Amino acid sequence: MAKVSGPLMSNHASGSVAKAITIRSTKHGSVVTGYHFPGSKKKVSVSTAQAENRAKYAAALTSWQALSTEEKAQLDIDAGSVFISGWNIHLRNAMQTKYMVSDDFNRPNNSILEPPWILSYNWRGWRIISAQARPITGDTNTRHTMLYNDMFANNQWMEVVVANPGSTGSLDFILRADPNGSGMYWRADNTFQQIRLFTEGSFVVLETINTPNLKAGDVVRFQVSGNTYTGFVNGIQVFTTSHPGRNSGLPGIYSWRFDTRLDNFSAGDL
Repeated sequence: MAKVSGPLMSNHASGSVAKAITIRSTKHGSVVTGYHFPGSKKKVSVSTAQAENRAKYAAALTSWQALSTEEKAQLDIDAGSVFISGWNIHLRNAMQTKYMVSDDFNRPNNSILEPPWILSYNWRGWRIISAQARPITGDTNTRHTMLYNDMFANNQWMEVVVANPGSTGSLDFILRADPNGSGMYWRADNTFQQIRLFTEGSFVVLETINTPNLKAGDVVRFQVSGNTYTGFVNGIQVFTTSHPGRNSGLPGIYSWRFDTRLDNFSAGDL
């Protein structure tokens, strides 16, 4: 309740308004001599989740400030393809947000895989046939690679259903790749099973692994944490190995088989 004599904003006003503002009339006119914002009468405590998030944010800021100029520049480069800043990727990683994307390829026949899928290196793309992804050409001598261009943490995974592993040539699953194709590839076809690094336009075989031959209906998962890469087929671990050389990038698919078919792709943060 206002208890002010004289018009509130006049030179003769004095009194108080809702116990928040105190006004006193002086020879120089009315002046505010006190101000109080009551706020909530009931103090709301911070929840456990809020406290944890605040602590994570504070730790993220501290670790960001400790990064070198070069490290921050590299994060900006990594983040540029998805039009965010290096700080945003650093913050999301620090907050440990579990991000996930998926594509069931349920689109009209002969549709080209559109953004956020992007071509990699100077290879050919993939298209849709019967709600599945397959290489765009029937040429067994043509490589087909596409990456899912989105914001992924450095520790990441990708998963896909092998509708048809194909007959000849290679079939690879990709992590931490850049738009030039440089990344870690799990070659999982029925001829060779390898972990290989694509860099500067060529493959370098890092390790030969022993994994089962893929068949129609198999669910393949490829993941990385730190420098440790692990592969699963139908939920069963088939290899784990450690290799440095790639710290960030995108998941994707690669095939040198014209009759490969893939379905129900998903990927996300580990």
